[in-house]
Amino acid sequence: MLKINAEVVHGMGIACKNLKLQIPLFVGEFPEAAECFPGTINLRLENPVTLVRPDHRFGTMTWVPGSKRREVFEFLKVGLNFSERPSVQKAWLYVAHNSPHRDDPHIHEVIAPEVKDLESLSYCQLFLPRGSVSIIAKTIPQA
Repeated sequence: MLKINAEVVHGMGIACKNLKLQIPLFVGEFPEAAECFPGTINLRLENPVTLVRPDHRFGTMTWVPGSKRREVFEFLKVGLNFSERPSVQKAWLYVAHNSPHRDDPHIHEVIAPEVKDLESLSYCQLFLPRGSVSIIAKTIPQA
């Protein structure tokens, strides 16, 4: 497992509304989604990563009733260890292909069973399976 330090970044609550529509569509192929709170935990990773081998991938799907907008979703089983808590919690990296978060490989969203007092948590460690993500090398400016 790869271990990456992350800061918990509090969002605007948009994912709560979206996931209430999305989770019922996911559970047929991804039953673990039913265990998850309908909202994301936004993380700013110390090292930027991209998902290269998801555990679950949903091809283009329409998830907003009456909309023609389609989106791809990917999930990867990960672990979260909040610095304020003693144990590792199971979670899933949630990659929504139309999300503006995809433009910044330092920012990732995860879904998980409800995390009590999330608003009081600041930092965590994210545990990712080796070979499922690519760590983006930092470039060193040339003198």
